[in-house]
Amino acid sequence: GDTATRDITLLRDGTVINTRQVTLDSEERVQQQFDVTIPPDALDPVTYTIDTGDEPYKHRVTVNSEFTVQFDEAATPNQAVRGEQTQFKATVTNVGGQTGDGFVTLDIGGQSKQQTVPGLSPDESQSVTFTYTPTESDGDSLSPTVTAQDGTDGMTVSVVEPAEFDVTIDRTNFRDPLV
Repeated sequence: GDTATRDITLLRDGTVINTRQVTLDSEERVQQQFDVTIPPDALDPVTYTIDTGDEPYKHRVTVNSEFTVQFDEAATPNQAVRGEQTQFKATVTNVGGQTGDGFVTLDIGGQSKQQTVPGLSPDESQSVTFTYTPTESDGDSLSPTVTAQDGTDGMTVSVVEPAEFDVTIDRTNFRDPLV
């Protein structure tokens, strides 16, 4: 069989970033892998092209931000009063290499509430607050979870009944200040 030598070229947005020379016998196949580090300032989609001298293969890559979320347990109560609003606070952090919008969802009592955290830079965090009012159907505890694109956190919160007070005034020992 015939032997052929080809250059395999990897381009990023039309600029050569790597070239390899491969020699193959007739009907032989070989797999080549290019490891690519995407620059931290790559905010826009990037097109990678592999050119073998035949028809080039192009692939468009979009780098996304990555977000984690964690309850702020110091700012979120471990007890909720049935029938009263309770605030659940969480911190969303961009752990990726790109600025982007984070989406945080609170799931509790069969309900989901979502908030958008716009324009977080890499390693930047922001606090989000959700409110929820426990009802009879919640029972004695809540198990809220917060979810972001790349993480989930949960906690348990006891549900207590609102306090009730009976006030009685004993008039037998009451002295009228005007007498």
